[in-house]
Amino acid sequence: MPTPKLLSATIAHLRPCQPAVDWMDAQPAQRASVLWRDCQEPRWMLWIIGAAAAEDDTATRRKIVQCACRFARTTEHLWEDNRPGDAVVIAERWAGGDDSITGQQLNAAAYTAADAAADAAHCDIIREVFPRPPKVRRPRTDNKETCNG
Repeated sequence: MPTPKLLSATIAHLRPCQPAVDWMDAQPAQRASVLWRDCQEPRWMLWIIGAAAAEDDTATRRKIVQCACRFARTTEHLWEDNRPGDAVVIAERWAGGDDSITGQQLNAAAYTAADAAADAAHCDIIREVFPRPPKVRRPRTDNKETCNG
């Protein structure tokens, strides 16, 4: 009896990440519908949608951006400034069919949102390590350090 072909081999030409391949190969069922149902990694799911879409498949790309915007909105309570919100609004407009949004505007919005997310994540790590703010003592006259290094 021949060994069934693993689904990961079918998508190898798309160059999936190794953790996704390992997860797929470890699943007992090798039907795409079952793997799709059981997948708990949204990044992998969006990646395969984008990788399988044709270069000019704007409708699919708009749906991917729509998903990303909806993900971002779930973290709205964590936004410390307007950068993520402004970026999401631009992306939502494009995902909704607004063709006046340029690729350059979308890229700028994505980078702005990523920077804001990184800032928030890094602040959360600092707060985790240092749950309370430092006690500020009287300044020393020999202390030349500033906030910028």
